[in-house]
Amino acid sequence: MADKNHNKFKVGDLVVLSAYGLGLKCQPNWLKTRPQTIGFIVEKYSSMDSMYPYTVMWFTNKEVRRASLNHSRRELKSVRYK
Repeated sequence: MADKNHNKFKVGDLVVLSAYGLGLKCQPNWLKTRPQTIGFIVEKYSSMDSMYPYTVMWFTNKEVRRASLNHSRRELKSVRYK
């Protein structure tokens, strides 16, 4: 059965780490210690077999982190506009 959230994000969407993503020990320290860090989806793998289908470019308030970090759907949430 296909994951109904597999197509949740598309390239160009703004995202932040979810509570689950912040709790993972494998995340870089600079990403976990800056909750205001936002990113955008730069690539999405179309394979349903991919555990980490989203590549995100992260931005802090002072710099661009050009790390090619891959994330699962569960690690990310959409940025909400006020």
